[in-house]
Amino acid sequence: MNPNVEILPSLIHGRGMFSTTSIDLGETVVVWGGLSGTAHEARRAEERGMVTMQLSDNLYSIEKRGDDNTYFMNHSCSPNIWIADAWTLTANQHIQAGDELTIDYALFECDRNFVAEWECICGSVKCRKKITGEDWLLPNLQRIYNSHFSPLLNRRISRKDQL
Repeated sequence: MNPNVEILPSLIHGRGMFSTTSIDLGETVVVWGGLSGTAHEARRAEERGMVTMQLSDNLYSIEKRGDDNTYFMNHSCSPNIWIADAWTLTANQHIQAGDELTIDYALFECDRNFVAEWECICGSVKCRKKITGEDWLLPNLQRIYNSHFSPLLNRRISRKDQL
C-alpha cells in the first residue's frame, strides 16, 4: 500500500483508505499480493469465512477479512482508483490529501450471481445503488473504464464472453 495512505472511519462504509498527501494521476496506490489458490481452494476458504477474488479462470486471491489494509478500499460508482494490471491499482485522477480512495467493484467482481447485500451510498450522480457481478457487462462502464478491468474481465469483454 502506498505509504501516503491510512485507514480511517468512512462515510461510505465502516473504515476506508484515505490519502494523507496528494496522489498524482497514474500513481500506484496498492499492489495486491498474498495468498492465492485454485477454485476448489477458494471455495474451501470461503466456507471458513475468508474473502476471495477471482483473478483468472482457476486462480483466486484468498485473504482473511480485514487482514490486510487494502481490504478497506470501499466501492464508489465514480471511483478515483482503477486497475492497471493484475496486481496494481493506480489513481485514475489527481487525488487530494484527505480524499477517500475508492474503486468500482465492477472492475473485478466477475461472479454473475453476486448481488451486494448493501445498497451503494457513494453519492455519485452515476450511482447504480445495487452492485452486482454483472455490472462489468454494462456498455457505459466498459466505455468509461476501457481496459482497466481485471485481466480476467478484460479477456471476457474482448471475447464478448458472457460466462
